Formats: sequence, structure tokens, C-alpha cells
Amino acid sequence: MLAFSSDRGSGFNIFAVPAEGGDPVLLVGGEGEDHDPAWSPDGSMLALARVTDRGRRSSIFLVEADGSGLRQLTSGPHLDRQPSWSPDGTEIAFVRAVPAQGISRIHVVRLGGGRRRLREPPEAGAVGIHDEQVRRPSREGPRERDARAVRRPRGAGVV
Repeated sequence: MLAFSSDRGSGFNIFAVPAEGGDPVLLVGGEGEDHDPAWSPDGSMLALARVTDRGRRSSIFLVEADGSGLRQLTSGPHLDRQPSWSPDGTEIAFVRAVPAQGISRIHVVRLGGGRRRLREPPEAGAVGIHDEQVRRPSREGPRERDARAVRRPRGAGVV
């Protein structure tokens, strides 16, 4: 199963389509615009970024693989984007941009409770998190038009 963000006339939403092809199915839609889908390692959940407040804020959300149980993981007056799961599925790393301060940093939150922590990059530019590349937010902001499809792990069931 592939998950992707698409503007199909009602703002950006998250859709899923079988890797072999077929018709896209709406997984997540609603208030704001949804971007940056990332499957959990076991394929049971999807993390995503939801942009609100006319692009001035975005937060990380979690949803079950069938699109149910949407819940907010982060909040505040900043732009949280590009979630990436830890290999064991217990943490999510994401980029937090604070435009008023001109900074972007990687944060990590433990699922099931615990404090969010700042993860300082070892060097400038793209940073490896859990063997994946996490890009810093583009200068285009939250309405960037790049497409990114993510494949659901094999053996993770069917949506």
C-alpha cells in the first residue's frame, strides 16, 4: 500500500493506493491540509503533518492504517513537518521550524508518553534519522508541491 498527499479539489488530503495499482482511497481529510505521510514500521499506523491557520502552523498527527482514530501528537505556534518513525515504532522524529526565529530543528517524541526532546544535527543540511533522510523545510513553506509516496511495509495487512 502506498500513501500520498494530493490536492484533488478540496485541499491536500492523504490517500492510499495498492502498490500494484488501482484507485486511490481517501484515508485522511478534514480541517487543514495533510502532507508528509509516513507508515509505521509494522504498517499499522500512519504519521502525517497537518497544516492549519492559513499555513502558519502545522502539527504531527497519527492515524490507524484504515483511516480511523486520528489524533494529534504535537501542537504549538510553529511548523512541525516530515515525520519519520524509529525502526521499533516507539518514537517519531520530525522537523520543527520556527519561522519567527529563523530556525529549524529535529525533535523526537516517544509514543505512549514521555517528553519531546531536541535532537541536534551532527552537521548542517540533511540529517540521517533512523537510516532515513529528513529534509529541512523548503523556503516555499507548507504549501510546497513536491510529491512523496511511501510504501507500507510488506506483511503489514491490507487497508
